Amino acid sequence: MCVDRWGLPLLWIALATLSSCQARYFHADVHRHLSPDKGEKWSRMDSLVVQYLPDTPFVVYSLNMRQLRYFKNNVEERVLVTDYSRLHDKLVFFEENRPDLPKKFHRFELWLPAHSDTVLVPGEKAALLSLRGKTSPDGRVLYELVHVYLGEIIEDTLTLKGEVNRQRAITPLVRVTMTGTGKPGALLLWLDKIFPPKNVRTTAEGHRIRRKVIKRHPTRDLNMDAYVQPGAFPWNGGQVQYVEVKALLDRNHNQIGAEKPMIFDFRQIFGEPLWLVRQQSP
Repeated sequence: MCVDRWGLPLLWIALATLSSCQARYFHADVHRHLSPDKGEKWSRMDSLVVQYLPDTPFVVYSLNMRQLRYFKNNVEERVLVTDYSRLHDKLVFFEENRPDLPKKFHRFELWLPAHSDTVLVPGEKAALLSLRGKTSPDGRVLYELVHVYLGEIIEDTLTLKGEVNRQRAITPLVRVTMTGTGKPGALLLWLDKIFPPKNVRTTAEGHRIRRKVIKRHPTRDLNMDAYVQPGAFPWNGGQVQYVEVKALLDRNHNQIGAEKPMIFDFRQIFGEPLWLVRQQSP
């Protein structure tokens, strides 16, 4: 096939127009779409991801931020609130009652070994996830953006009031970003035959999930540590296991006025601890 000098730019303009009409939300089994396809020759990305992906079964700790309603100065407001936030003791929240309105959420997860409720072992694999999306009126969970930080548990030594303390932290070594492109149209299908898409998974509904991987760099990308500590608290006559993310040490601030490492203390920022509650294994 021959393409004149204007043909290719016009194709990309048409492609951009078509892509802009597609839904950016996608439905996916995040763990399955991280894993390499069976029988498929692993790409460089697949081999890199599977190197740090926690072994199954693992335990999921989750912090769910749900969309609720409350009234401020007699005016309705919509916010994302966690289930165990102390704000529930101070404000009256209402569930979203409009069936036509998608319920937005932002969920954070930790994937840790099964014995993580009592001890975190340095050197074992771990994952931090940030999942943003919405629940459609028909009950389907749709994602807009997923960040998966794959790494390992480390031990750091801290000195507090003259005493040496050993604190566990999670060090990300690889970040996988997942976004959706919607169902491809005829032009996209045709272009895929000429320029095969890389690092793409296709769902049963025909939506495509693009994955991008970033490897840790000593002085820039992913140069951070999340300090965590397991614990439990009483709830409804039982014990709820959780992992508290105590602080985030970020050494990747290269902006003006922030060249030095920065630490984010979540109790100081939010006024309450950041707890991810134990769920179930996938």
